[in-house]
Formats: sequence, structure tokens, C-alpha cells
Amino acid sequence: MLYKTMDGTSGVYGHGKWSLPTQNDNGSWTPGEWMPRVPAVLCESGYHYCRDMRDLLAHLGPEIYEIEVRGESESGNDKACAEEARLLRRLYSDTWTPESQRLLAVDCARRVAHLTTNPELTNACLDACAAYAMYGDEWAAARAAAWDAARDAAGAAAGAAAGAAAWAAAGAAAWAAARAAAGAAAWAAPWDEARAAQVALLQRYLDGEQGPLVEAE
Repeated sequence: MLYKTMDGTSGVYGHGKWSLPTQNDNGSWTPGEWMPRVPAVLCESGYHYCRDMRDLLAHLGPEIYEIEVRGESESGNDKACAEEARLLRRLYSDTWTPESQRLLAVDCARRVAHLTTNPELTNACLDACAAYAMYGDEWAAARAAAWDAARDAAGAAAGAAAGAAAWAAAGAAAWAAARAAAGAAAWAAPWDEARAAQVALLQRYLDGEQGPLVEAE
């Protein structure tokens, strides 16, 4: 299966727009139309897509589709592009939610919290992110609790910084936070081991099984 992620803007990209698939009353999907043929040149032109879960982790977005491609193609380290493509169906709409996107970010970051200069403070920030992801509208109470925890961990000045970090990490662009956390973890630990763990986490979240495979160090 090949994947295409979207940023939630109804298929808009650059100066164009994808033809989106539609779901029928019986639950099946009618694919979108084949997009016009363009040269396949990575990062310049063509229809870019993810070949597997490892690619998908590097290009997370709030919407995930199955894509079909044809014609000439070009492959890179974490993506590929083709001359022609169409979207077949949307995937994981029930499990890849704003909540799960935020929680994935927290889980990825927790795996390397021990490598930060102040792990206790880092985990206090991540607690706030997790609380926001779980409780949404009760964010004000969760944020206040996180500030208290951070102050206990590192004093009032650090608490203010922790509150700001938690707010940023748990904001509306949660999918970006997930991608950033995954990338940071991969750089902070041996690449293959960290990447494999993140891919496994992502697959669990897409399957509706939230939570890390192993305890953070």
C-alpha cells in the first residue's frame, strides 16, 4: 500500500488541488480522478507519496490516504514521486484523530526525555501535553496543573518556560508536533532503533491501540 498525507486543507497543494475520493453509502470508496501528468522530479514536480510506514512517519499530516501511481517515478530516502497519481480512499479517519496525533508526539518525546538537560521538567511538560490531548476543552485546568508540576520540578522560572513549551507542543498543529518529536527522537538515539520504535508506535496508533510498546527509559 502507498500513502499520501494531507494537511487538512481539502486537498489543496501549491497552486493546485487534489481530486479527492468519496465514500459511498455502503462504505466503499470511489477513487478521485487521475491527476494530470507532470514530470517526476523529487522536491520539484510530480506527485509525492510515502512507500511505507517509515516514509509516513517522516511526512505525517492530519489526513492519510491510499494512493495509486503510474508512469515514471523517482525515489528518495523518505519519499517517492510519480508522473501520475490518484487517491483511492481515506485511511484511519477513526483512529488518526487530533487526540491520537498529540499522544503520539508525547510518546515519541518520552522515549528520549532522559537525554534532555532536565528530564523531570521535560516530563512535566509532556504530562501537560498528554492532559490536553485527552481532555481537550479542559485544557485550562490541565495547563494549571502542569505549571504546578513544573514549578515543583525546577522552580517558578522554569515553570513559566514549561508552561509555554506545553502550550506550543499541544497546540492546534498537533500533527507537526508529532513529526517534530519523532525526528528529535531519531537524532537523539541510534537511528535504526529509534526509527523502528517510532514506526511501531505509529502503527499502534493507526490501529487504535494508543500507548507506547515499552516504557520510556
